[in-house]
Amino acid sequence: MSPEKIRRFLSSLVDEHRELSRSLDVLLQLQKLVTPTGPAPLLETISIIKVEKPILFQHLKKSVKSNMQLTMLMEIAIPYDLARQRLGYEETSP
Repeated sequence: MSPEKIRRFLSSLVDEHRELSRSLDVLLQLQKLVTPTGPAPLLETISIIKVEKPILFQHLKKSVKSNMQLTMLMEIAIPYDLARQRLGYEETSP
């Protein structure tokens, strides 16, 4: 999944529980994806959701308890501005 597709996905999300299934599907897809330059930007995606969609983030955090890698990534985060920069956002505000 390209950074552009991830940006479009993130901008289409609503900060509500109803987005849980769709968000979880994307995170699981990113978890399995390895690009020629390394792993997919899973941590960046989670870090942006954590700041921009806090309600959805809390629902995601509860739903991934059986997935150790996602659980760990939900606990750590990179700085919001760095996550946005790595995904190719031009500006840094939500």
